[in-house]
Amino acid sequence: MSFYLPTAGPACVANTIVLCEPEWQRSGEQTEEVPEDMQGITNLVRQLQQETREAEEGRIAAWKECYKARQERIDIQIEAMKRLHEFKDQTGKLKKENDELKVELSHSPSPLNNKSFYTIP
Repeated sequence: MSFYLPTAGPACVANTIVLCEPEWQRSGEQTEEVPEDMQGITNLVRQLQQETREAEEGRIAAWKECYKARQERIDIQIEAMKRLHEFKDQTGKLKKENDELKVELSHSPSPLNNKSFYTIP
């Protein structure tokens, strides 16, 4: 025997519980999963609640791991961008310094062009 709370009709208005035979009893098929008493129903509900809770905890743990991995990937990308920026800055500074040295060398007398530089007095 099972019961349900009707959602419409006279039974719903009267706030009564309608008792009816489960489908498996009506069709003659009986399965072991169907409890025959309230204690069995209570145990089944508790088991389902526990399984649901465990599944939810597993889902949350998996989500946390996914979030952690994503955050690590973002941190790595940020660090790579910082290093690229630093590299570009350093490259720019070195190019500027190189250009300044070229200008300085072009304005100074070259020892290679000055033969007296190599002469021993």
